[in-house]
Amino acid sequence: MPTNLKAGLAYNIMDDEYNRLTIVSDLNKELVYRDKSGHSDPVYKAIYTSWQDGPVIKSLVWNTGVELWRANVFGVRGGVWTDHYAHEYPG
Repeated sequence: MPTNLKAGLAYNIMDDEYNRLTIVSDLNKELVYRDKSGHSDPVYKAIYTSWQDGPVIKSLVWNTGVELWRANVFGVRGGVWTDHYAHEYPG
C-alpha cells in the first residue's frame, strides 16, 4: 500500500468578472522503498528508507498545469507531469 507525501501551490494569474486563469504545481514523493527484485519494505520502515533509493530529485513526481474559466460556464484545463521511475515498475 503506497504512502505519499505531496505539497503544492496554486496562483490566480487573472481573476476578473469574466475570466479566471490559475496555474498550479505540486510535487509528490512515494514513500515506498523497493529493491531491484521489486520487493518493498513494510510501511513503517519505508517512510524512512524511501529517501535512500537513489537521487531524491529523480524520485519526485512533478505536476504542473493551468486552468482557464470563461464566465464561470466554460473551462479548459491542461498540464504535464514528470516521473523518472514510471517505466521501472509497470503495472
